[in-house]
Amino acid sequence: MMRIMNYSYTVANKSYNKYIAEYIDLVENEKIRTCEEQKLLVKLVKKAFATEDLRINNEQVEKYLSYQKYFPFDLFPWEKFCFILHNCVFRKDGLPRWSDLFVIMGRGRRKKWLFIF
Repeated sequence: MMRIMNYSYTVANKSYNKYIAEYIDLVENEKIRTCEEQKLLVKLVKKAFATEDLRINNEQVEKYLSYQKYFPFDLFPWEKFCFILHNCVFRKDGLPRWSDLFVIMGRGRRKKWLFIF
């Protein structure tokens, strides 16, 4: 099980969720191997949080992630990042900010588990 550190990530006086901050930290500080698209995604997310009025439903995040106990695995940081952005980040009008999710990667990378979760 991966230990979540107490990440505190703030942009323009807005704090990210700890799971989003964890993945941003991993990518920006090159703690994991990443491609250019992952780095661009992190920049896009940071820009969106800095320039838009976005809200993260942290109660919903914790409720969703509590369901991990029913699965034989924990989600990877990238899976939590994608899941939270897709399901728990909302614009001011209450609509999801990132309503579309497109994941492309090679075989054996647990794509199906994210969608089963």
